[in-house]
Amino acid sequence: MKIKKQTSVQKRLRTMGALLMLPALALGGLAVLRSDPSTSAVTGDSIILDGDIMQYVNIENCPTEQTFVRDARDNRTYWIQKISGTGAGGTDLCWMKTNLAYEGGGDNFFGDVKSLVEYGDEFSMGNTEARWVASDWVDSDDLYTTGMTAPNPSGNYGYLYNWCAAMGGQSSACNMTEDNPDNIDADVSICPAGWRLPTGETGTGEFTLLNNIVNDGHTLGAGAGNGLTANWLSTVDEYWSSTINSATDAHNLIVSWSHVSPASNSLKDYGMAVRCVNDTPADTNGSGPSVISLTFDPNQGPVSGGTVVTISGDDLVQFSAITSVKFGDVDGTDIERVDNTTMKVATPAHAPGAVNVVMVVGEGQEYIFNNAFTFVPGVPNTAGSVSHTMAIVAVSSTVLALALFAISSKQKAFVKARK
Repeated sequence: MKIKKQTSVQKRLRTMGALLMLPALALGGLAVLRSDPSTSAVTGDSIILDGDIMQYVNIENCPTEQTFVRDARDNRTYWIQKISGTGAGGTDLCWMKTNLAYEGGGDNFFGDVKSLVEYGDEFSMGNTEARWVASDWVDSDDLYTTGMTAPNPSGNYGYLYNWCAAMGGQSSACNMTEDNPDNIDADVSICPAGWRLPTGETGTGEFTLLNNIVNDGHTLGAGAGNGLTANWLSTVDEYWSSTINSATDAHNLIVSWSHVSPASNSLKDYGMAVRCVNDTPADTNGSGPSVISLTFDPNQGPVSGGTVVTISGDDLVQFSAITSVKFGDVDGTDIERVDNTTMKVATPAHAPGAVNVVMVVGEGQEYIFNNAFTFVPGVPNTAGSVSHTMAIVAVSSTVLALALFAISSKQKAFVKARK
C-alpha cells in the first residue's frame, strides 16, 4: 500500500515552519501575539498539556503519559499517548486511546472538517457516502466523549463509521469495487489534521505492532484480560485501518471477549470504531501555519461591478459551507458552486483600488486574501488572473492581517481566523 508521510499541506508547512517559533513575530510592522499559549498556540517543541488542541500534536510533542486533548472541530476530548515501537520500522507513534466521536461539520480552522451523514444500521451502512451511527450497545449519548471534561477510560465510546467515512469520504474508498491500494490515499481520513488511520497489513501493520508492544503479541480476548485492555483502554470493539484488503473489504483490528485479531478484515459497509494515530514531524505540525492557495480569474474589473470571478484551486474543497464572498466590505452576488474546486461570484460596485477578498464560512469564520481583486475605472471584464496563498495561523479568535509580500506570481498573507 502506498502511504504518504506528509500531505501536500504539510509539505508546504515545512517551508514556513520557522515563522511561529517565537511568541511574537514582527513582520511588516505588525506582530502575531499568542493570546493563550496553554491552549491555542502550541509550537513544534512545546509540551502538550491536558486540554490542548490535538491538531497541534506531532510525534515530538506527543506526551509519553496519558493526556487528554480536544478536537478543534467540535471540542470533544480524547486521551492520547506516545507508544514506542508501534510505528513502521519500530518507530514511535502517537495513539488516540479513546474512540473518535465526530459527527461531521464544526470549525474548519484547520481545513479538516468532513461531511458525514447519520445512519441507523451499524451492520449494513452502505459504502457510497460517508456515514456514522451511534451504536445500539450504548444506552445514552452521555457516554460518548464530550465537551471539555477528560474522558473516563472505562466509560467512553465513539461512534461507528463505514470505511468511506473513516477514510475521509475520498471517492476511491467510497465504493465496493476499488481493490488497488495505490488508489487509496492513506493520509486522507476522518481524523483531525495531522492525524490518520493506523495501517492494518498482516504482520507489519501498525495494529499488529501495537498488539506486539502492549499485549506481547497475544491473541487472548478482553475476557482473559490483556495489554490492549490495560494499556490501550479497549475492551470489546472493532477498529478500521487505512489498509484495503479487497474490492469489498478493508483490514481492521478486532478486540473481542474471546480473541484479538490485529489484521482481520471486514466489509467496508460495516460500522466500526476509529482510533487515529500521529507520526507528523515536529516542523510540519504545531510549528507553522497551514496554507490555502486559490486562484482568482479575472483579478480586476470595472468599478460598476458585475465581473464574474472564478475562484478555483484544490484547497477550495475546505470551504464547503461558504455563506458569502466579500470584496472589501461589500458582498459579492450570485455565488455559484460549480464543483469541489471551482466557484463563481459576481463583483459588487465598488470604489477604485485593490481590495481584500474575504470568504465567510459557516457561522462567521473569515478567510482573507489580501489585495486579490482590483476595481479600476473603465477596465472591461477581461483582465488576467492571480493566484493567492494564505497561511492560517491558529492563535486567537481575532483576524489580524500581518503582511503582504510577493514571491513570483503569488502573494502571501499571514492571517488568523475569526468567528
